[in-house]
Order: sequence, then structure tokens, then C-alpha cells
Amino acid sequence: MKVYLAAQLFSRSTADALDYLREDLKVPQFAHTKLTSHICRIIDGGFDLLNASNPVATGQKSVWRKTNLEEKSQKLNSFASFLCKIRIINSNQLLADSSRNTTVVGFLSAIKANLILAARFLQNEDDQYRPYYTQQDFLEHTFSRLRQKCGSGRMPDVVQVTLRFFNMYSRLTLTVLLLYFIQTKYIIRMLLVFQEGGIDPSVYGNCKFLRSDEEHIEEDEVSVASRPIVVVNSKIQSQDEAFLIEMAGDDSTTPPSDVLYKEHCLVYVEGYLVKQLERQKICATCRKALVNNPLDSLPEKLKILINRKNRNGKLKVPSNSFHLLISAAEKIFQDLIIKKKLSWNTPHLHKVLAAKVI
Repeated sequence: MKVYLAAQLFSRSTADALDYLREDLKVPQFAHTKLTSHICRIIDGGFDLLNASNPVATGQKSVWRKTNLEEKSQKLNSFASFLCKIRIINSNQLLADSSRNTTVVGFLSAIKANLILAARFLQNEDDQYRPYYTQQDFLEHTFSRLRQKCGSGRMPDVVQVTLRFFNMYSRLTLTVLLLYFIQTKYIIRMLLVFQEGGIDPSVYGNCKFLRSDEEHIEEDEVSVASRPIVVVNSKIQSQDEAFLIEMAGDDSTTPPSDVLYKEHCLVYVEGYLVKQLERQKICATCRKALVNNPLDSLPEKLKILINRKNRNGKLKVPSNSFHLLISAAEKIFQDLIIKKKLSWNTPHLHKVLAAKVI
């Protein structure tokens, strides 16, 4: 069994997907998934509490401190009580008393051990306890590498383990120093580029990060706001709605829930594209054209999934124009690549696709 895949299955994302299909789209096949969603959230909370490592995280993923140790202890004890009540359907036997009790025993041992260690180490208000680093995976991976260095099929003795360990440690130290030197050299080079007038627009698209040496004036919000804005009239908006219906599929027998499901998933992926594009060196006008704004607002019915997933407010909502562009790209990709089975080795394929989208 792949543990990381099982951890992704019993996650908050799975619970959000079940709630979305049951409450928002009202798909009949998911009408009785409320309890499954609840169980996924409970197990996800237990994983988050025992995998806390980020000192700036909030909620259940926050590191343990003396101030929140009581709260963490109550949540973990509640999670342990939930595990002890799980029964096997066929035999009505408690999972903890069955022959498949490894999961329950492992969780209970980890919970008890971490609570004891946290109570011992958290003496001051500023102390932090990160249960993620108490896992045995790190020790297992290290010993596995040591066995590989000593040759397969044999158990290394104390002398071999000591020599191989110091050999691995010295190589790791040299690698870290080398990466630090390369990163420092890269930062100095970028600063010199900025000092010489910024980044050339031929490298980073049609926008400059800084103006030329003759101007040396950065583009601010005032200059962007003073530019003429094209307002979309009602006729064009109606054309956009017809275009979205066409993008969703030509088959009139497609259920409305399936059409909305595809649109919602596409909007969610578009938010990721917006986030990646914002990392490029683009001007403020192009940056504003990517995200949702009052002049180019995405319809509310298309924000259902991304609003449900946007728990911390950091997900990007694309603008309506950007959504239309990506919808056209998806339509053309489905027609040429999927239906007509156009080969990826076609000369200038990316140019052909871009021209059809435009």
C-alpha cells in the first residue's frame, strides 16, 4: 500500500469534493456522502496535528507551543477515541481488537509519545515542538542509504556504519556549501542586471520590469488607472455566455451538472495559471487583466468550486476574459489532440494551437 496515496484519499480536499458534488451540484450518486466527508475531515485533522512542522502555519498545522498544548491534547485525544470506536462491518468487531489493528495501534502510540515529549520539552512560552520530525522515516531512510553504501545482502557492522555515516555527512556539507555559493552568485548577478536598467522585454514577453535608462520612472498605480478602460457591453456579454455553452460541449444530452463540473474544474486550474503568470515580470495592467475584478468579473456560478476550496483566501480567481481564453484553448485541444488525434510531433504545433485560439 502507498501510504502517501492513502493520506491524500482521507484528506480535506476529498471532503470538499464530496460536499461540492452533494451540496452544490446535487449529483444523485453522492447524496449519502455526508458521513464519509466527516470521516475524511477527522482523519485529515489527525494527520495535520501529527505532521506539524511549519512555524508560521495556523490552525491544526501550527507547531506545538506551551500556549496551545492543551488544545492539541484535547483534539488528539478526541481523534484517538474516534479510532477506538471504528468497527468492521462484516464481523461488528472493533478495529483495535482485530488482526488489522496496525493503523489504530500506530496512531495511538504516536499520539501518546508526542504528548509526553511535548510536555517535557515545552517549558517556556517561546519553545516550539514539531512532531513531524519525530517520525521514524528519517532514521529508516538514513539506515537504508548506509546499507546501500556497504553493499546489498549484508548487515553492516559498527565500524562500517561509522565510516559511511561520516562520509555521507561530509558530502552533504559540501553540497550545501556549493548550493549556497551558487545561489549567492545568482542573486548578485540579478542585482547587477537591475542596476544596469532592468530586464530586457525580449526575454520576458511584452512587458518591462523596469524602464530604460533614459526614463528611470517606474509604472505606478496612478498611471495604470489613467489608461482608457474598455467596458464590455451587454451584447458582448451575451455572446460570451453562448461561447461558454459551446465550450462546455456540443452534445445537448450532457447533464447540466457535468457541464458545470467541467467549467468549475477549468476555473480552478485557471487560478493556478494566473498564479504562475503573476510570477513573471509583467506590468501592472497585464497583472490586473488576469485576476477577477469588477470590470471583468467571473460569473458567480463559476466560482462555486474555487470558493469552497479557498479556505485561507490565497487562491486566485481568474477574470472572465482569461476564462474565455483558456476555454477556447481547451476546446481546440480537445478537437485537435483528443478527437482528431493530432500527433505531438507535428511541426510548429504550439504555433498552430495558439493561432487557432486567437
